[in-house]
Amino acid sequence: MSSNSKPYVILIDGDSFFWSCELIFRPDLIGKPGIILSNNDGCAVSRNRLAKKLGIAMGDPYFKIRNLCEENGVIAFSSNFELYLDISRRFKQILKEEVGGIEDYSVDESFASWNIRMDLKKFAKHLRFRLLREVGIPTTVSIAPSKVLAKVGSRIGKNDPKMEGVMFFHSHIEADSYLKEISVDKLWGIGRGRHLQLRCLGVHSAYDLKYYDNTKLLRKNLTKAVVQIRDELHGIECFPVTEIPEKKKEIMSTRTFFRSVYTKFELARALSDHISDASAELRLQGSVAKEVTIYLSSNRHRDGIEQYSFKKSMRIGSATDNTFRLIELALSMLELGFKNGIEYKRSGIKLSQLEDNYEYTLSLFDPIESEKVSKLITAMDIINSRFGKRKVRSLSCSTDNLTWKMNRSNLSPAYTTNFNELPICG
Repeated sequence: MSSNSKPYVILIDGDSFFWSCELIFRPDLIGKPGIILSNNDGCAVSRNRLAKKLGIAMGDPYFKIRNLCEENGVIAFSSNFELYLDISRRFKQILKEEVGGIEDYSVDESFASWNIRMDLKKFAKHLRFRLLREVGIPTTVSIAPSKVLAKVGSRIGKNDPKMEGVMFFHSHIEADSYLKEISVDKLWGIGRGRHLQLRCLGVHSAYDLKYYDNTKLLRKNLTKAVVQIRDELHGIECFPVTEIPEKKKEIMSTRTFFRSVYTKFELARALSDHISDASAELRLQGSVAKEVTIYLSSNRHRDGIEQYSFKKSMRIGSATDNTFRLIELALSMLELGFKNGIEYKRSGIKLSQLEDNYEYTLSLFDPIESEKVSKLITAMDIINSRFGKRKVRSLSCSTDNLTWKMNRSNLSPAYTTNFNELPICG
């Protein structure tokens, strides 16, 4: 085998991934319409083909489509994040074995760069077969000269049964006939806001954008990213595949409560949980934060109650990744923002102004964190990464029986992560 001068981008995408994870252990549901619901069973975040045919759209609130689901026998599951993450880990491990380094784009999508001269379509079919046989997940594999074209190919491969789950653009010209049929807002990275601006420039389809040659006007009215998307449609690499994920510039953790919350105690528990999760992610990417923000809000969808929202940020003298210190700051802001008699429905935090943990400057007046605390936090991270989130936590965090946690009334068993819920054969 020899190398090409220019590698292809391969996109491996799990089909209806969350639903497919459920089908691994519930084959009796094959051929039935199904959806997966978001936090607190709020809205549809994954739909199989049959559910899509019924007109259920991504993000549809469940209370609006409940009757439609019941009338048509649509199976609705709560999000089983533990199961999906474990299946994703197995999915990604096979990809690494087959293609080497991968770029994790999401829980069910990965990019790879491939410059080996071989029958790539045959390889894609082999990859799909192995993922289905060993993990149980059907996939679409798209091969193209750039990431944006690979995303286009994946969209086509998912919706056209004749492709048998594999789409291969040898060159950008081969994509033109498909680009004419794709609305520009369906392109990866465009979105609704940019779509409306592009329409004002006479750009309606992906094909229109590809051959829109007024670069100066695109930059003036939109952004450099739109120009890069256009160039990627020409097969010019602007978004290279990278195995090292880019560090986040801010880390957020928010959640809507299953039931309304009224006490400062419960809000303190919720904020402490948010800080614990966000600070663990902060340390994982090797960063420290110089600012922490908290959010509190009432139920804006409910009439007849006092509406209230609170947002407060606090700068930290010396950037930190210390969970206990960040919790202390968040709870001090809660003291300022808590209001009696409010029916709280949502809380959250944000860690911002992030820096690399080896580059930040110490403040002369800030306390130096003890070696004991650093070792304790490191030990907590090791234990929690092995046994599950917040198995070891601050005393201010919630316990498992608090009622403000997520409502997951249609939750399937933890088939692969809990010995008490392992599937039984025979």
